[in-house]
Amino acid sequence: MAAERERLRTDLLVSGPTDLALAFEDRNLIDVGEAIVEAASMRTESRGSHFRRDYPERDQDWLTNIFVARGNGHLDLRREWVAADCGWTDQPGDGRIKPWG
Repeated sequence: MAAERERLRTDLLVSGPTDLALAFEDRNLIDVGEAIVEAASMRTESRGSHFRRDYPERDQDWLTNIFVARGNGHLDLRREWVAADCGWTDQPGDGRIKPWG
């Protein structure tokens, strides 16, 4: 992703508003892709469609949210469970998507 960011920074030719919009879209897609990959790498468990061979089991400690922000040129990831006050607890075999509150 760093190579693609560098390409956008150095090789971009904007000749009109459409080019500028496409460049912003490219940059945003790179940002989203990087956030997804980093958050998935951080999550050391398997749950729902997120499956990892190196961590095949569910881990109740990962019943949490991952928040991602970019600062100083790198991603900051943090875990926080935002629906704890709602009493949502994970049940074995429960594959439903539950409300956030």
